[in-house]
Amino acid sequence: MRTRARQQRERATAVKQALADGVEPPRDDPRRSVLSDPTSCGCADSARALLLSLHILGATIWAGGHLVLTVTILPEALRRRRAATVSEFEQRFERIGLPALAVQIATGAWLAARLLGSPDHWFEGNPVARTVQVKLGLLVVTAGLAVHTRFRVIPKLSDATLPTLAWHIRIVTLAAVLFVLAGASIRLGGYPVLEQ
Repeated sequence: MRTRARQQRERATAVKQALADGVEPPRDDPRRSVLSDPTSCGCADSARALLLSLHILGATIWAGGHLVLTVTILPEALRRRRAATVSEFEQRFERIGLPALAVQIATGAWLAARLLGSPDHWFEGNPVARTVQVKLGLLVVTAGLAVHTRFRVIPKLSDATLPTLAWHIRIVTLAAVLFVLAGASIRLGGYPVLEQ
């Protein structure tokens, strides 16, 4: 049973790689069934479904919370020149937002390993690996801004310095939206636009 599942995963990997390389299997090739039948590659197992669901839920919370902050809370705070409005929202959001980001990082690493294998394959030149690279880059930007905000901006936060925090928030929100778009693109084979 285990050997059959391994063979199915290997077939699925071969087909995905062929598609990533721009080579479509012939219509009569039995490997094509892997693309139309997700259960044939072992993708329907409950662990994968659970982790993918947690990843998507984490992305929903992280990106959604930042969109609410950027589109509704931040403009009001800037208009009133009131940093406390943003601080209050951030304190409430951090309770669910930071765990959601942590869940995304953990499940994202597992999903990347499931799709591409060990981390040394995450830096190859196929579209799915490029998408993982984009997501890792966005994670570095997000982490860098979080550290800078936490240790440089927040300690000096006042109504006068709110515009500095606003730029940090906007960039993190943009990164969060790009995270979601990058994740969704994996379903379509990754970022072919980044092919050289």
